[in-house]
Amino acid sequence: MSALARLRAAGLVAQAGPTEAGRLAELARQGPALALRLLVVCAIAGSILAVGGTAIAIASTGRRRSFELASLRAIGIKRRTLLRGSIIEQLLLLGAAMLLGVPAGYLAARLSMPSIPEFADQTPVALHYEPALAGVALFALAFLILLTLTAVLAGRALLRAAAPARLREAE
Repeated sequence: MSALARLRAAGLVAQAGPTEAGRLAELARQGPALALRLLVVCAIAGSILAVGGTAIAIASTGRRRSFELASLRAIGIKRRTLLRGSIIEQLLLLGAAMLLGVPAGYLAARLSMPSIPEFADQTPVALHYEPALAGVALFALAFLILLTLTAVLAGRALLRAAAPARLREAE
């Protein structure tokens, strides 16, 4: 007979205490944990908006760039070469921000996270937080894919507008 069954047989009522999953769920609903989650969502939304803003900036300079590409096409440079050059140019512009921004953000998180409380309760256990390297790497990979897609779409759009007939519009 188990100890719990013997206690019940003796007339003692054993009640279930709080579970680890219940306590984690309770802590996750407190203000600091929710604020950190909101911070992550805002960082992701800000990254997406930055890519969109860059795409709009590329599109706004597209008319001038299309004249340049049209003149290069008119002198015989292959379309494929111009497309590759346009994509590489966009990747260099967009990739520089990523190469500088992701490590700077990781360093800032690593330095600031120890002073940010995870939950409102006091605990005698010293908690040490570090940014999840796997999460940062996953975000950087997804962001790189988004940047590459933006660069390819921008390069194709520029080249599509860069028909040699466009040079007549400049006259």
